[in-house]
Amino acid sequence: MRKHTLSKMISFLLVVFIILTAALTAQVYISNNNSTPEASPAAQEEIRSISKQTQVRKEIYYSQCHHLISEIITGDTEFADRSFAEIENEGWSVFWADDGKVVAFRELDDLCPDDAVKRHLGIYQGNVAIYAGPSDCDGKLIEALDIKVESLYPGWQEMLTSGGIDFANEEELLSALENLDEF
Repeated sequence: MRKHTLSKMISFLLVVFIILTAALTAQVYISNNNSTPEASPAAQEEIRSISKQTQVRKEIYYSQCHHLISEIITGDTEFADRSFAEIENEGWSVFWADDGKVVAFRELDDLCPDDAVKRHLGIYQGNVAIYAGPSDCDGKLIEALDIKVESLYPGWQEMLTSGGIDFANEEELLSALENLDEF
């Protein structure tokens, strides 16, 4: 009886060993056959190019006004049929986003198109000065006027010292400057 039990136990262990060996061999085979071979340089370049059907999210960050302008374009001739490397050589950062779109990003030390037409009066070395963009931007100095801030009406002095006076465009600014001595 003991011999029979020992024989059954050895048979059982042998079957378990064979099953485990087969499972391990199958797992190794599946892992080796599912691995992706390295893409050739030509295939990598194809993946890193933009076709006319590729959706591109074109993003430009304007550092002077801190605005990001983003638009989705397809079939655009600026990027279509070009490699990422070509576009990157023109100052863009190009990458695939998680949403399946290509992102072309660029930062410009400038004002966005909406803010570029705006003007504001500020102070430069104690004088009234004209700056590009609204007063909450880092717009460039256009012109320092020969008008001392202290010679202005107190209301204007206060507005200038508390951040500046904004104008929608150059015409509004010029109109205000013409009437500056009336206040």
